[in-house]
Amino acid sequence: MDSIEKKPDKDVIYTLRCAHQKQAQLILLADQKAQILSGLVLVVLTLLGTRLIYMNTDGFFDAMNPFTIAFLLLFFAAEVVAISLGILVVMPRIPSKQKEVGNIENIQNPLFFGAFANFEQEEYLDHVADNIVCNDSARRYLAKDIYQGGMVLSEKYKKLCYAYRYALIGFIFLVLTFVSVFVF
Repeated sequence: MDSIEKKPDKDVIYTLRCAHQKQAQLILLADQKAQILSGLVLVVLTLLGTRLIYMNTDGFFDAMNPFTIAFLLLFFAAEVVAISLGILVVMPRIPSKQKEVGNIENIQNPLFFGAFANFEQEEYLDHVADNIVCNDSARRYLAKDIYQGGMVLSEKYKKLCYAYRYALIGFIFLVLTFVSVFVF
């Protein structure tokens, strides 16, 4: 029974490839969600900001009560934070540590372009040929890439979650702004 479990199987590499593909799709999904949120918030801020500037020429803010102005400012602040977090989700980031690496043997992930971009093609090809020599080493490299992609994905979704929360908080402040206009 042990010999069957240790025998290399095509299902292992297939499973790793499927996990890698799914993770890449989740990264794209996070980027798309961040872009949609940022676009929506920017449109709302632009429309509302333009309208408020136009209305202020008639002394609109002078007639507003302090609660309404405070809610409006909190709305704008929350939405700016939401946009900033959305931008951080989609902003490309290449680790600065890679620039300090002088030896290709020390790169963290040879499958990530940011790790090998500082090396010559022949040096990279030799490194891959020397290190990916069997199915086990290929599986290890792919598993390492999945893990590191998962770390990136985790950071993206944390920022995205906070971006949506701030957008929701901003929306609540906008509703409170409209309510305060009629109540106070």
